[in-house]
Amino acid sequence: MVARRDGVPEGEAGRYVEDVGLLVAAAKAERNAVVDPPPLVTEAREGFIRRGALARTWMHEVFEPAHGVDDIAEDDPILQRALASPLHARPELYRLCQLVAIPSGFDDDVDGLQAKAKDPEWKAVAKARIEAAGQRMARYVRPEDPQACQLMSKLSRFETQDDGVVKLRVEAKAFHLDACMRKNDAGECTELQWAQEWVDAVRPHTTPGFGPVFASRFGYHQVFLVEVLEPAPADDPATLAAAREAVLDPWRAAAFDATLEALRKKWAVTVVSGAGETP
Repeated sequence: MVARRDGVPEGEAGRYVEDVGLLVAAAKAERNAVVDPPPLVTEAREGFIRRGALARTWMHEVFEPAHGVDDIAEDDPILQRALASPLHARPELYRLCQLVAIPSGFDDDVDGLQAKAKDPEWKAVAKARIEAAGQRMARYVRPEDPQACQLMSKLSRFETQDDGVVKLRVEAKAFHLDACMRKNDAGECTELQWAQEWVDAVRPHTTPGFGPVFASRFGYHQVFLVEVLEPAPADDPATLAAAREAVLDPWRAAAFDATLEALRKKWAVTVVSGAGETP
């Protein structure tokens, strides 16, 4: 076939086929030859990997066991800052957001605001406004939504926030319902921080979600309860343990920085410009 295709004698064609076969076999043998590959890891890279492994071993087997939760001193500044935060040490807190309707134009006149809030005509208008706004928000805000208060704040932008008669706004906060504003010389509370009628309306509301619209001396309110946080006294061992767990990572990071600084001082290298000269 090769002879007919290329127009050469049969003998020459046979030698041509044999030569091509030998070239193909040689190419395959070269391709499949086992040769020593270049090193995948250079000497410098190998040293870097080894030092990294030693550092991780030291962290896991030496540093971390010596810097556990129980090693954090009670007077450590990081722990004390945590215990000063309501995230760890706190009284009973009601985390909620509320839609509030108050009289317009009394920003700096509390007495005038309270007087206007008693006006029957204003009360009828304000109650209708807050009930309608609350119903619209309830279509989108779900009791189990952790972002409910942020959503309520965004939805309030679509309401007429101040029409010259009623001012609507959304407030979000964690409230200590028994917070005291004034105490007598004996340390007894003489005035609560929050209006008593507001506290009395909010306290029974312990299920997440919207509560009914209610009135206070300042206007109308509709509360959305996120959660009730149980009290966590600062002197409770459970509170201290939880705070220690929370600050373990930043406390370890600070201790690690201090350890490295001590090592730098211990193994400091002094460079001199010439033999016999002082640094």
